[in-house]
Amino acid sequence: MPEGFNKGLFSTFAVMIVDRSVRLVAMKQVTVSCPQGHIQGIEYDEGIRVFHSIPYLDIPGPFYDSQLRLHTQRLSQPVFDCTSAHPEQPALSIVTPAHLRPGSDAPVIAYIHGGAYIHGSHADPESDAVRLAQQGYVCVNLGYRLGAAGFSQFHDDFFSHYRGINDCLLGLEWIQRCIESFGGDPTSVTLMGQSAGGGIVLWLMRRDQFRGGFRQAIALSPSFPRVPGWKRRTSLRSALFCPLTRSHLNDLATRKPRAFTRGQQRYARLHPTDVPFGPFPCDSQEWDPSIPVLLSCTDAEFWDYPFAQRVDPSPWSSPIATMMLRHFGVPASQRQPYFSQLPAEHRVGTVISDAIIRRWVAECAASSPSPTWVMQHRSQPDIGKVATHCADLDWIFHATSPNWIRRTLDYFIHHHELNWPRYEHQGSRTVVEIFGSGTDSAEKMLTHDPLAHIREAFPPTR
Repeated sequence: MPEGFNKGLFSTFAVMIVDRSVRLVAMKQVTVSCPQGHIQGIEYDEGIRVFHSIPYLDIPGPFYDSQLRLHTQRLSQPVFDCTSAHPEQPALSIVTPAHLRPGSDAPVIAYIHGGAYIHGSHADPESDAVRLAQQGYVCVNLGYRLGAAGFSQFHDDFFSHYRGINDCLLGLEWIQRCIESFGGDPTSVTLMGQSAGGGIVLWLMRRDQFRGGFRQAIALSPSFPRVPGWKRRTSLRSALFCPLTRSHLNDLATRKPRAFTRGQQRYARLHPTDVPFGPFPCDSQEWDPSIPVLLSCTDAEFWDYPFAQRVDPSPWSSPIATMMLRHFGVPASQRQPYFSQLPAEHRVGTVISDAIIRRWVAECAASSPSPTWVMQHRSQPDIGKVATHCADLDWIFHATSPNWIRRTLDYFIHHHELNWPRYEHQGSRTVVEIFGSGTDSAEKMLTHDPLAHIREAFPPTR
């Protein structure tokens, strides 16, 4: 691939968020008693309570399975101080309306952050959930183990088992046992995630993963690796300079954390055009058919990726886009039909967007046994409105006034369906396309199968 692309898509992708978190004025400390113990947080003048970095897991070692903390021991201290964030460890944070009490039964949103399976935390500012709590939701941000510790597999692991995803599964169990104490309704949990977090949401819909911990799912721009981890074991071993056994890796991560981190960075650079870790394969046929799901993407996910911004205005845009199609495995018979659908000003940016994000929305919707709705955020570049990767997070988490996407989420959470036709893979394949999603005056257009050229170009990974 071209030199600029080899610097790694996700070294840029994972840090492209602007901090728009709400600045709060602390009022008093509060304590909530739940089955884990006494959790101390802060109540703010803005009418919310925040409980930062609740340590819900016992992790015996980075490469060993975690256990739910309330299962394994009694508290060694009467109060957990959760008044400040500690993003360096897997934990969960809760934001609630201040007026809620045990038994209030407010709807719960459990959110899983993105970051290419190697970056991010439960304390990321782009998903601080203050605005959602002010709207009446109990919001739980789940942290999980990243990179090799969360997503490499060993010979004795079940094929669909990943430690990072099991952390999230235990987080959902924690919600079932504890969220009533914070005023939430454990029978009304919506699981939502973006990018890598969206991929985890869809993985947790699998029949061999689902334990009833959520009622519906929302996957925003989900992402998966294109290649299984076992095919990359040689490159991981050489990057870490370590045998890939549980004990050796655990020793490296525990005793030499800096060397371990540098090794993972080397590994990511060896696979610059794919997410370096993550669950494989993406297969919606394995989903539990009882779970309603909303899938979304944007039409310009990576138009603003620096490599695309350099190449797309140049005469090299077409030949480089064609070369990338070969690299991403698009069959020769599909390259010209797909290429003809690319916007002339953003060919390279669109190929990256489709290979990393939109292909999974197209593939999952086409094979889903679940009630499925699909929406695509459309750009309006002629008036300066471009819907890039993560743009929808700002509309969902930080909008100060009602907008179309926030109202859509409200409707889905309360009615378990949406007010436009389902995506019927044997029928209409209806997708709602939204112009101006982050505004109150968004325009909605129902479109027949706008992702068909992507689905036909990028072969399924299952």
